[in-house]
Amino acid sequence: MQNTSSDHKQHKMIFGLDMMRALAIILVLIGHSSQHSSAPEWFQKLGALGSLGVELFFVLSGFLIGGILLNLIEKNKFKTFSDLTTFWKRRWLRTVPLYIIALLAFLRFDYHGWHPLSFHPEYWLFLQNFAWSITDDFFTLSWSLAVEEHFYLWFPLLFLVLFSFLHKNVSFYSAAFILIASAIIYRASLLTMDWNEFNFNVRMVVLSRLDAIMFGVIMVYIQRYHIALWSNLYKLSPVFMLLVGLLFFLHYSGNTGTHLPFIQIFGMTIQSFLLSLLLPWFAERNYEPKNYFSDFITLTSRISYSLYLGHIMVIIFINYMLNITGVYTHIYPQPYLLYPIYFICFYLLAIFSYYTVERPFLDIRDGKLTLKHIIHFIPFGLLVCLLVFFV
Repeated sequence: MQNTSSDHKQHKMIFGLDMMRALAIILVLIGHSSQHSSAPEWFQKLGALGSLGVELFFVLSGFLIGGILLNLIEKNKFKTFSDLTTFWKRRWLRTVPLYIIALLAFLRFDYHGWHPLSFHPEYWLFLQNFAWSITDDFFTLSWSLAVEEHFYLWFPLLFLVLFSFLHKNVSFYSAAFILIASAIIYRASLLTMDWNEFNFNVRMVVLSRLDAIMFGVIMVYIQRYHIALWSNLYKLSPVFMLLVGLLFFLHYSGNTGTHLPFIQIFGMTIQSFLLSLLLPWFAERNYEPKNYFSDFITLTSRISYSLYLGHIMVIIFINYMLNITGVYTHIYPQPYLLYPIYFICFYLLAIFSYYTVERPFLDIRDGKLTLKHIIHFIPFGLLVCLLVFFV
């Protein structure tokens, strides 16, 4: 096991985490694709694992964002509200620009047709599912983005306030306890419901899900400051993989027990905890093999955010084009024809949006805005103008 303190103090891409992120987004893509065409039964069951893809994203996001926060603390750059706003600015430059493009695209090309910019204004502030379910079946996949954005907002603020009065360890674990307990208490306050109600009113609600990301943050804290425990967790990775394998099997078989009150209250927390236990194994996969598979994993990881926000729009567009070209009845019922078209277009759009929207904003997070950067923002500006004024 490779585990040097210098490695963990540097914010860098680790191939194992790329594998985890690629697995997460592929599960999501399969999950949403399986809802179309006449998919074979095994593929439909595989599609049920899409929800676990989102859960993997949550714990991985917590692990990465926690590492960034700890880097700032170690460099004495997380002591004031100004430091906090700098952290928020970096996060928002990473996530908000592409979210704006996706939101505008859904307002113009949603399944239900064209919508004005004033349609559900709460989406502009990530309030579409804060303590309530998403309405009108609009831009539903944005629920997870709202969970992440609120976690980025509230956990650092809570930790900073506590850190002003308490020791770092006490502040961290107090903040973690507050968020995890709040999510459990919120779920306990709800009535027992069927799966469809549970999915929209519990699984996809911000106040119910902040604990999922928190477990990822806890794992990176253990990695940094409890090295012996991290090493033991790594050694137990085979056991944790078996437990997660059982979790995947339960989702695959459709036997998740969500009708039970205990599962509705504690199931999401237990699930996130189990998935976070995979992090020691993945985080120690520092060696990247040089082959087509590793290239695919690295690419998929890099453009995963674009893949997530864009893939539903691709499905809408492909289905529309099949219909207007008169070949819908020939291709849509054939999954072995339709799904390759979906996936090729998923990647084409994601690569385009990564380099025209995500990458320019990533390039300015650590430096000053230059004329070169402004030129790179032209595609983003054109997309916004096109979606706002010409569609």
